[in-house]
Amino acid sequence: MIQGFATTEGTSNFATKSTAHKDNFRKIHDLTLSNIGIGTYLGNQDLETDRQQKNAIKQSILQGINVIDTAINYRAQKSERTVGKAISELIEDGRIARDQVFVSTKNGYVTNDADMPEDFMQYVMKEFGRKGIVKEGDISAQYNCITIPFLEDQLARSKKNLGLDCIDLMYLHNAV
Repeated sequence: MIQGFATTEGTSNFATKSTAHKDNFRKIHDLTLSNIGIGTYLGNQDLETDRQQKNAIKQSILQGINVIDTAINYRAQKSERTVGKAISELIEDGRIARDQVFVSTKNGYVTNDADMPEDFMQYVMKEFGRKGIVKEGDISAQYNCITIPFLEDQLARSKKNLGLDCIDLMYLHNAV
């Protein structure tokens, strides 16, 4: 797990060292964040999309974007994993530090895992139902679940998917 989180010093250093125009960044509650972030919503659940998405994230960061948005249900957990790989590779290459990028994800929407062969309902029952994480009536007709046990489980899964000890922001996804 990569330790740390976006910090005042780290995000400021990112902006200072960036080749992006100075107007690309603004201070938001002591963090220096790019005006544009990269999102990871669309794409097939395959290795080629993983590769393309990872490269797009890495290039975006290297060009001055330090805000990354994902969600556990994007590409059935594959987008979070791709974000984690991109960040990890850039850190290993000495191109960035964890404290320079702001990572957000979304939880609360029931999803499967594209890397597991089970169908959706089998996965939900195995991962959440049988373990007592969700109970009958917890999941809405739109497949949202915002109970504390489910959100705790999802946060832990997101941290594992991203390979991060700390996520800078977790949204409740489609909470209604």
